[in-house]
Amino acid sequence: MKQQPVRDEDGFALIAVLGFLFVVALFVTPFVLQARTSFFLAANNAKLGKLGFLAEGLMQVALMRHEGVLADGGVANGTAMTCSTDELLIALSVQDHRGLIDLNASGTTLLAAGFRSLGRTETEAKKLAESVVFHRSVRRNSAATTIYEMRGGQRHRKFVSAIELTDLVVDPPLQDWKLTSIFTVHTKSGRLFSLVAAPDLALLFSENGAAGLPLDKRIPVAFAAVSVEVSVSDKRRGLVKTLNRVFVRGQGPDRGFQSMESLPSKTTIDRRPSQNSKPQSCDQIFGKIVATDLNEFKI
Repeated sequence: MKQQPVRDEDGFALIAVLGFLFVVALFVTPFVLQARTSFFLAANNAKLGKLGFLAEGLMQVALMRHEGVLADGGVANGTAMTCSTDELLIALSVQDHRGLIDLNASGTTLLAAGFRSLGRTETEAKKLAESVVFHRSVRRNSAATTIYEMRGGQRHRKFVSAIELTDLVVDPPLQDWKLTSIFTVHTKSGRLFSLVAAPDLALLFSENGAAGLPLDKRIPVAFAAVSVEVSVSDKRRGLVKTLNRVFVRGQGPDRGFQSMESLPSKTTIDRRPSQNSKPQSCDQIFGKIVATDLNEFKI
């Protein structure tokens, strides 16, 4: 009786099974990888959402605390402050807009000083200042040779945001987050309070002097507009959430603050909030109760 080649058949069956599994793996692996990636993206988005809610809360706390500080004669000049917990790195800056230059109310001298603080030459700064005055005019003026054009033509109205200056056709282009750290549209004043001058403006005044500029050296009280920037970083995962908004005092009975404008964030993942910041304890910045909650906060 002839013996059956059982071993050969077993070997063929094994190869067939392995081949089948290989084909299945080719189809399944991309879906598994996509599902894994989607899971991690969803997890990161959830963590960013938590950081966002935290940043929102800290912004309101900072606004209330600095309202009291300013009412007592303190200053808010955009200097960044940082504090940290085991899991978080937090940066805060508050800028009273009376330390910024109003695009709609300031003359060419103060406007030019603002552009010089952004690194423009004296000639460029003068031309930019004259361009702002020309474009904010409600009259239809014939374009002079000393102004920069704006995309879309002359505005024939007042500026509604400092970000509009990015439409000036100038080389190199003006950067939005730098513009909003120097200029405003919310004070309606052609003067600037030197005690709350933005850091770049204060540096310009100290280096070049402030002779001839419409500066007010009094201690400002009862501010009308303020920028608050909060950045919250997850130390372990490198996630960062930053909010930067302008608040103005309302006109109603409660005279609370209203969010008027979201500004570009100066703090990015590549520029961590610890840079150029003065380290403090969180209770100094936000109060002891909030600092305790921050120490217990888990991502």
